[in-house]
Amino acid sequence: MIVISDTTAISNLLTIEKEELLHALFGRVIIPPAVCAELLAWHADLPAWIEVITISDAARVERYRQSVHAGEAEAICLAAELNCDWLLLAKKQGLIPAVRTLIDRLRDQAGFFLTETVRQEVLRLAGE
Repeated sequence: MIVISDTTAISNLLTIEKEELLHALFGRVIIPPAVCAELLAWHADLPAWIEVITISDAARVERYRQSVHAGEAEAICLAAELNCDWLLLAKKQGLIPAVRTLIDRLRDQAGFFLTETVRQEVLRLAGE
């Protein structure tokens, strides 16, 4: 399974010294360079199981940076480039009936921020 993270999840777990939960669950976690820089601004080092991969579509990153921070933009783009589609996979495997319902609940109930552009791209990829 390909797991890509933005800064928040890893930083919060590093702060409370529980980052090994990610390793135990996923083994390897991939981050883009902007997330690496953001993490290293607050934390002395990163676990060895975190892998940094550079995004190839800089134009897409710049489009997303109009709506979200650099780390988030790069993480979203990297997820698309590496086909990190756990929501889509969950739908394909019948674990969730629709991606739309889940991302809307994440936004409405959990306060998860997702621009309308990114939301529409996720829905397009899900065929919704």
